Amino acid sequence: MELGNAIFGNSRGEYRVDRSWQDAFVYKLYDMGFDGYGLPVNDKQTYKGEFKTIKSEFGDATYFENDTFILMPYYWGDDDRICELPNFIHKPTGFELSWYKYALRDSYMNQNINFDKLMEIMDDCKRSLDIDDVPYQYKEAIKHVDNALDILQSEKSDLTETIIEYLKKVKFLMKKW
Repeated sequence: MELGNAIFGNSRGEYRVDRSWQDAFVYKLYDMGFDGYGLPVNDKQTYKGEFKTIKSEFGDATYFENDTFILMPYYWGDDDRICELPNFIHKPTGFELSWYKYALRDSYMNQNINFDKLMEIMDDCKRSLDIDDVPYQYKEAIKHVDNALDILQSEKSDLTETIIEYLKKVKFLMKKW
């Protein structure tokens, strides 16, 4: 357990989460329209669920909930009742995650699941939002392909033209995913 979490943190649980799962978990959050803290990233996105607030004299806590999952960013307030709530709950399985400050940092879970099961749970959560969009990691890769295309456009050679055509095909396939 990290020292800050041991002294000030909220993250506790029966089973420690492998930190190497963090990037994949956060990509799944981005796919669903949330960032690595559990906050919405797009104010224009329609979320299939509700944003709710737990009022407290020690600081309010806002979270997202639908029929499949609850996602609550790390709580920075001093209300012990709120501090003890998990940051993520998958309702169908009862699976819970708690973390320190951001997703999967010094994180604990209430069920000893493997990485593949966690990804299945996250896919179920995404389906519950009825989102059919290009995955976040593909969007990030497409940005890099666009940058490469911009750089290569200024060069004129047979090899460059071949690479440009190849990158355009890769970009097309990523958008189709």
